[in-house]
Amino acid sequence: MNKAFTISESVYFPPGFYPTSIIAPRQYYGPGVPVTLAGALATNFVNTVGIEVDDVSSLQALPADLKPGMKIRTRKTGLTLVVSPSTDTNAIFDFSDVGGGKFTYAEGITREFSFGTKSVAYTRAQADTMSADLSTMVGYAAGAGTTGGGIGAIYWVTNTSDDSLVTGSLRWAFDQVRTAGSGRVVFHPRGVFDVYLGAQIIVPSNITIDAPGRNARIWAPTDVTRVKLINCSNVIIRRVQLSWVPGATVTLRDGIWITPDTVDKVWIDQCSFRYAGDGCMDMSTLVEMLSACRVTVSRCLIRQHDKGILLGSLACYNPNPPAWCPTAAPDAIKLFVTMYQNYFDSVGRRQPKVVSQTFVDSVNNIHRLCEQNRDDGTTGATYGILTATGGAVISRGDYFMSTKGTGWSGGDAVLTAQVPLGGGTGATDGPGVVDYTSDTIAADGITLASFHPEKIPAISFTLVPQPIPASSYLRREFAASIRANAGAEFDSAPDGEFRWDSSTTDTPNAFDVVSESSSAGRWKRTDRMNETPAFANLLPAARTVVTPRAPTLTIASDAITIPDTGTYLAVDTEGSAATDFLSTIKGGVDGRWIVLRSASASRTVTVNSAGNIAAQDSYPLTSNTTAITLMFDAVTGRWLLMEKLPTYSSG
Repeated sequence: MNKAFTISESVYFPPGFYPTSIIAPRQYYGPGVPVTLAGALATNFVNTVGIEVDDVSSLQALPADLKPGMKIRTRKTGLTLVVSPSTDTNAIFDFSDVGGGKFTYAEGITREFSFGTKSVAYTRAQADTMSADLSTMVGYAAGAGTTGGGIGAIYWVTNTSDDSLVTGSLRWAFDQVRTAGSGRVVFHPRGVFDVYLGAQIIVPSNITIDAPGRNARIWAPTDVTRVKLINCSNVIIRRVQLSWVPGATVTLRDGIWITPDTVDKVWIDQCSFRYAGDGCMDMSTLVEMLSACRVTVSRCLIRQHDKGILLGSLACYNPNPPAWCPTAAPDAIKLFVTMYQNYFDSVGRRQPKVVSQTFVDSVNNIHRLCEQNRDDGTTGATYGILTATGGAVISRGDYFMSTKGTGWSGGDAVLTAQVPLGGGTGATDGPGVVDYTSDTIAADGITLASFHPEKIPAISFTLVPQPIPASSYLRREFAASIRANAGAEFDSAPDGEFRWDSSTTDTPNAFDVVSESSSAGRWKRTDRMNETPAFANLLPAARTVVTPRAPTLTIASDAITIPDTGTYLAVDTEGSAATDFLSTIKGGVDGRWIVLRSASASRTVTVNSAGNIAAQDSYPLTSNTTAITLMFDAVTGRWLLMEKLPTYSSG
């Protein structure tokens, strides 16, 4: 074996084997004697029971005849793999074509490493520099010469007021730009800004709206569009989060609404949309578009929402459409949109939906399809890209995943399950045009339905998609790298605790479930499972915090196993005995906290430190009215007692 191979300086030792000294670097200590990783690697691996490598790319250099059952760990990702027998053709990793072995996942939890941290401003000078930097702009906005507020005056947002008469408020800053004719509205990098709007904000021309500190969130009731672009040009919106306050009304409005018949030259970059109301970001009109509207949407995070993005003229959604309406081909295109490296995480549909007079160049976007339960108790449709009434999309280097193991993306003329659409039918709407190039990949049994790809318009700029890797793990890494750079959140974390689950389906509103390959299971995130996905239960961070209740847990041999979801846990005795002890809590990830109480006023559960609970005394949970708070510490592997109500002595 002549292929170069490098392992980590930190050698992985099998459980129960602890060498007293390290003879030389880059050696692995197997049972009995050290094995040097040089020369005839296949021979040297015969007696090896496990090894640690730097990252998954190092696996390609391993010999093909690795001993089945050998454990391989990747240092940077904390991933544990097991070598499969040579007859196993369904292994998730297969590097046999380059001389490596076959690998499958070891069951259990693995730590995912961070793929990078977004740039964040901490001073006014840094915020000034970041808001003026347009070097990452691509696509139609760049080609149109979009500059926003340029390097002009900055109007700093320094408070959360929604009053235009208050200096430093968001509305005040918009008014200053409107009066001056151009400028930048920049949130001060120090502090956290939760701005609650009583009415929509109308955006003027020649403006940049930016939160370089990634510390700004704009809230509004469901009947209020957060930001509206009408009769304006040359607008940049970056690094802001947009959400809605639930329960205000059943009327639903958008996060950002652009009227493309009166707007041109727009760049929306690294914004986050969650529970936006109706559409997270719509560019729609009810009339024919007569002039060009050129837009780039890049590196945005759209998550946990039913409808993502709607683009185009809706005039043709009509049983009696106007004579100009295209019915079979993308004629008279006026809205040109570049979608680049956006992440649709747990979005039901419209990723995007493209209708009349619109062309979208979709490049390196991650589409994670997931049904969403809506406020009215219904479940929305589930699809990726959809074209209708002459809308056109070319998909280049996109990656489609699904929580259910099935799904589709295409034109409405191909799959009749989605008609009638809007106010029309499949017949009167007419088909859209969609092309999925060979760069685009679909996992999980998703069908990509092309329709008249030969009618896709020419693209007027060069934007080369990043190739999607061949192996399923590297594809997950590719998706996570885009997720790490998408959205406005200060925390860019794709890193966290993931548990491998062999299930191939998931329930509506599932969150942070990462695909691997069709029918092979999912990686489910366990350190963010307490985020409540139901629309009606969402409350702004500045308001009420609700601790989700989990099902009652029954003690078995002085132990319970906590589920992935829920924080408030009732604990019952084994066999409904009058008393029982709880000394061991199974499950948990670093930093997770739980609240325990007794499930019954007639039964007492006494928590003690005989297992993995770090408590100085024994604490009886009695009368169903007392509780204790615990937090899991992964370093010690113990649940630390944080709070007890009331305090009991050891007696």
